[in-house]
This record gives sequence, C-alpha cells and structure tokens, in this order.
Amino acid sequence: MRNYKQVNTYWLGLAIQFAKDGDAHRYHTKKNLTAERRNILKRLWWCCILRDRILPLGVRRPLHISSTDFDFELAPLIKEDFAREIVLSKVYSSATKSSLVELFIALCELAASLTEVIMVVYPLNGSLESRSLNEEMTDQIFHRIDSCKSSLNRWFEKTTTEFPTPAGLGDI
Repeated sequence: MRNYKQVNTYWLGLAIQFAKDGDAHRYHTKKNLTAERRNILKRLWWCCILRDRILPLGVRRPLHISSTDFDFELAPLIKEDFAREIVLSKVYSSATKSSLVELFIALCELAASLTEVIMVVYPLNGSLESRSLNEEMTDQIFHRIDSCKSSLNRWFEKTTTEFPTPAGLGDI
C-alpha cells in the first residue's frame, strides 16, 4: 500500500501539471481569453494553490508552486469572480453565498501568506542542516521568519476585522 503522503503529492503534482498545460497559471497575462475562460482558469489555479498550501502543513513537504513561479498579489481572486454563483445559487441565499465567497477569498489570502512560511520550514532544496549555516545565512533566515510573521499578522488583522470572532470564542 502506498504512503498517503506520496499519493496526495502525486495527485496534486498531476493536477498542477494539467492546470499548467491548460495555461491556468497564466490566466492574468493571456490576452485572447474570454472573461468566462479567464475566470475558470483563475479559479482552477487558485484551487491548486490552496491544495499546495494545505498538503505541506499536513505531510511536511515542500511546495510545488513557489513565489518564484507565480506572483500571488498580481491577480488574486475577488468577490466579482463569483458574482454569478452568488445570485444564482439554488442552495444558499445570496447573503450566505456572499459570506462563503468572502471566507474562501480570505482562505486564498492565507494561502498566499503561507507561501513563504512553508518555503522556510520545508525548503525546495531539502532540509537545512544547522552545521552548514553560516552567520549570514542564519541572519537571512531570521529576516525571512520576521517577514513571514508580519505577513501572517497582516492577514490576521484584516481577516478578524472582516470576520469578528463570535462572542466568547476569542477569550481562550
């Protein structure tokens, strides 16, 4: 029986490759796409990004999509990308669907913030060995960690303003 870590990573790698084959990672630069096609590719790519952030947290592996592969701030998902689903949902009211979309976008923003964190913890080129680190490399790592903390704090502040904790739950 195959290891779940390997199976999950294999399927994610395959999904990312198929998405790239369809130019999903270039949804923001391709000029000849219809608005509908661009939206589909954008959503597909962000789903790949989300899964690529969730797996490393659970199975301790490097990312497939790093910050050198994609600029996460260039064309993020926005509420307007889901406008049709918000008004046409057969399951949820427009208000509920709108809230779900806003939560999903916040999750995508968290995924973007986690990119550098995961790259520090699980580097693409393997694990960091403490005996091979010099003072300059150590300073660079601490600088990256500070940058990660700042990014996560900005996400937290923004998100807790948009989605306040229900009374009593934040008192722990």
